[in-house]
Amino acid sequence: MLSDLFPAVAYALAFSWGLVILLSLIGWGIAVNRVLFPRDDFDWGLQGAWGVSLCVALGGLLNLAKLTSRASILLIVAFGVVVFLVGRLGARRLGQLAVVAMDLYRKDRLLAIGAILALLVLGLQYSASVRGQVVSGSLSVTDFNPHDDFHAYLVFPEKMIQTGSLGPDPYSERRITSGLGGQYFLDTLVLAALSDENVHLIDPGLGMILAVGLLLGYARWRRATAAGALGATLLLLVVPPTTSNITSLVVDVALFFAQYRTLAWTLTARRGLIGSSVVVALLTAGLGATKATLIPVASLLFVGLYAIHLIPGANRKLVALQCGLSGALTVGLLAPWMVAMKESSGTFLFPVLGLGDHGSAYGAVQLPSHYLREYALSQLLPAHDAKVLLAVLGILVVVGAYLAAERSLDGVVLCASVLGGIVAVSLATGLFDVYRFSYPFIIVPVLVGVLEATRKGGALRLPTESGVLRLGGSVLLLGVAILGGGLAMYWGEIHSLRHELADAPLWPQDQREEYVAMQAAVPQNAVILTRLDKPFLLNFRSNTIYIDDWPFGAGPAPGISASATPEELASYLQSEGVRYVAYSYRDEAGFPKSTFSYRLGPQMPPLTRRFARDTFAFQDDLAALGKTRKHVYDDGQIFVLDITWITVRQEN
Repeated sequence: MLSDLFPAVAYALAFSWGLVILLSLIGWGIAVNRVLFPRDDFDWGLQGAWGVSLCVALGGLLNLAKLTSRASILLIVAFGVVVFLVGRLGARRLGQLAVVAMDLYRKDRLLAIGAILALLVLGLQYSASVRGQVVSGSLSVTDFNPHDDFHAYLVFPEKMIQTGSLGPDPYSERRITSGLGGQYFLDTLVLAALSDENVHLIDPGLGMILAVGLLLGYARWRRATAAGALGATLLLLVVPPTTSNITSLVVDVALFFAQYRTLAWTLTARRGLIGSSVVVALLTAGLGATKATLIPVASLLFVGLYAIHLIPGANRKLVALQCGLSGALTVGLLAPWMVAMKESSGTFLFPVLGLGDHGSAYGAVQLPSHYLREYALSQLLPAHDAKVLLAVLGILVVVGAYLAAERSLDGVVLCASVLGGIVAVSLATGLFDVYRFSYPFIIVPVLVGVLEATRKGGALRLPTESGVLRLGGSVLLLGVAILGGGLAMYWGEIHSLRHELADAPLWPQDQREEYVAMQAAVPQNAVILTRLDKPFLLNFRSNTIYIDDWPFGAGPAPGISASATPEELASYLQSEGVRYVAYSYRDEAGFPKSTFSYRLGPQMPPLTRRFARDTFAFQDDLAALGKTRKHVYDDGQIFVLDITWITVRQEN
């Protein structure tokens, strides 16, 4: 009976731990608020985003000093919770919220019902994020990607919490291209008390809660109507994020919204040079550390808002000083992450400050941007992405024109920065998954436009008491939900939630024991290069483990390409100090040619074709080496080769 109840009990504990993390993040934000702006009392959404950014900055220091551990993470969480409890945010504000809710219900029951609906939808998304799934055909945003996540994004936080840092990983292309490491540290907040299965608690779970909090705080600051605030909230909830893996997406919606809000406030409120510079730097660095594709748009917004506030002339010197100090502090906050990247992959920031160990440095692979010159737009951009992006561009132009008419120059700069960010992402990725990479920032100006259009005293005065108008707005939002996939997304989340409450662990104990037995066959502290289906289950303390996530995409100089023979590959690895190679040969590391050969087809984006082609070549090389090298371990699923020991004559 207890075993039948265990999944539900484990779910309840994980659900609660996520809320503890939320309180801790808000608590860290309260600390920032009290230290930098003691005269001001900000909303919990903005404080939560500040707390996330401060934790990312602390994570950079802990990672560089190799001090990340369960103990240090639990201390960080505990400190934030204590500050939250002491920071008078709890009971008093919850009481105020209850009063506001009752007042809204008395004045407008239709709006109150809409608010309850939004709360239920938000609760559903958080509930579904408690435990990830690997369910064939699921539409949930809380599924695991068996390639991206298993080979990299679950590995990185596990490695941090086990060894103290991300450590060296020169063969991991995702390590060098995806981000500096901020999101991986945020995931350790979950792993300190829970399992890998629960990392979606951070994104989208807590990320969406913080994004809604920031939206409501902005609505209050700009005096938007209740109907406008509700409409913007529902819009945020029904437009599905295009998730593909567990890297930051919804968390960065919150951070980008917070960067805009904080910059706009500090440049108008004039609350002090030091405090304003520090908090802007925290958010800008937080965005830069969590995902590489956010650096251009965060930089454009930073420069653009400071620039337009320099033009009028009043307080020009103070604005210039704040801009310079914020920029210097941003670089300083990113420095620990950048130094760790240099130690791991040979560049402080790919590709701006060098290619490092990326395969493009040696001609083994091409940069994604190369494909812009090689292929036409129609061949690269999927029809769905093209339609969505065209719609987004049209909306941004309309929103920007409205904000310009309202003389909201901050909002115009926001729209222009987002347009520039889309261009930068398109160039950097070779038009690969442009909408997915752009989602964290394209949604923000749309929400700002809705709130500015419905604020009290604004140019667009909506008769919010009109039941016809509210009904029309509801129908419009329902249409957006259907066309944008929002209803499908939440149907998938309900499907996932059913599994979360009843299923056994995603990676049962026998899988973990297999990895333990495999590692026991290799001498302690020996270097192992792995191509496994679930490398995040490894013990990173007992060996130096390199993850070859996208083969030939990265590696120390002089590098090696997919055209190399198996013997050339073995020679290269030996020259770099690698003696043991582990390969999940039975299922081809979760990327079997029989299943994924379609990715070689001309209809696929060129980057996808490159990943598939090189992966198949690498796995073929490992299979060939398996016939000529000593097997120090082989259980029928995984083998470990000693590539220095040739046991039989190589077959022609």
